Amino acid sequence: MKHAASAEWEEGMMPTKQQGLLFLAAVTCGLVNNLTYCLISGASQNLGRHFGVPDRIPLVTTSMNAASLVGVLFITRFMLGLSSYLRMLITCSLTAVAYMTAAFASNQNSPGGFDLFLVAAVTGSFAGILGEVTVLSFLKGFPSQLLGGWGAGTGIAGILGGGLYVFLGSYIGLTDPIIFLLTMLILPLYLVAFHFLHMQGHMLLPSTNAPDASHALTQERGRAEMSEPATYKNVMRVLSCAGGIIFNLAAVYYFEYSIYPGLIDRETMHSSKYWYTVMWMSYNIGVTMSRLSIAFFRIDQVWKLTLLQAANAVLWVLEVYSGKIRYSLPAEHGMIVLAVWMVGVGLCGGASYSNCVMLINTSEEIPNNLRELGLGLMFFLNMCAVVIATFSFSIFNETVLSESTLYPVS
Repeated sequence: MKHAASAEWEEGMMPTKQQGLLFLAAVTCGLVNNLTYCLISGASQNLGRHFGVPDRIPLVTTSMNAASLVGVLFITRFMLGLSSYLRMLITCSLTAVAYMTAAFASNQNSPGGFDLFLVAAVTGSFAGILGEVTVLSFLKGFPSQLLGGWGAGTGIAGILGGGLYVFLGSYIGLTDPIIFLLTMLILPLYLVAFHFLHMQGHMLLPSTNAPDASHALTQERGRAEMSEPATYKNVMRVLSCAGGIIFNLAAVYYFEYSIYPGLIDRETMHSSKYWYTVMWMSYNIGVTMSRLSIAFFRIDQVWKLTLLQAANAVLWVLEVYSGKIRYSLPAEHGMIVLAVWMVGVGLCGGASYSNCVMLINTSEEIPNNLRELGLGLMFFLNMCAVVIATFSFSIFNETVLSESTLYPVS
């Protein structure tokens, strides 16, 4: 069933200013929610070098995604009954703790500082997946344009996270602790943006059966529709009606996290200081564009995106071993070509994410009371795929992708 806001938006009855504010609020939620992950990820290679443990860099992404994996299980089992506001307060509180821990860790000069940095990464990642499940579940009754806004915000977070780290660190000369603490100051925007969406939802609810509708929004649409818990029987029901969607997105996540951070770390390990972060920013430019595209058109045959990302992964393996593009131009200009390629990787990954989420939220084959569990299960399997990919590179970096293998001394 469509939310009243969806109908008003599609029929042109909603004022343009109101549409713009709703879209901006969704963008803000996506941006602030994902900025922690993106900033920590963008800073990981530089901090790994700072702590003298460059081969442990993949552990940052592995730890973050393992935390997300455990987080999805915990959230779908124990936290779906909490109100959206309480979940949002928990999200912002944990995110603040993550920023402060990262600031303290990055001020250390021993390898032990890297372990503390991993704690910050885990905390921020759990907070991020809690915020993602909360907001996406809340948006399922709103116009698809707001899902595009959320997706654009998450992509902008990747650009802004890496961009802030490079700009504030390289050009302004701020230290890592100051960068993390300054970024923490934007957290109140998350609460304000979500509050605005929540209040607009109340105003746009149909007047008929208002008490029931108001209760549904306040207690979360998923719970009012009796969202099913994560039992074995319900998981099997979700897989029977949404398994294809879920496994396609998990495959895309596996391939893209094999590319970044895995293969990109190997590709840039002998390059200038910030190319690793630039590749992350380039990837997120593509993610922003493609996640925003859901506001204008949809791709129902998501398997095509899976095949395209698989091809990207194979080609990146060949590039890492051969260095054909890396060494093709002088003065590291080949890296510019690779950065453009990373935009394409992001386009594929972002399009798969936004279209799979839209299918989970709108497909008539999925019962309404299974949609929130479907989102949770999809995120869980995504994180499984990411953890497998990133953990694999902790082994590959010591063996088939070791520095001596890829960059033998002449």
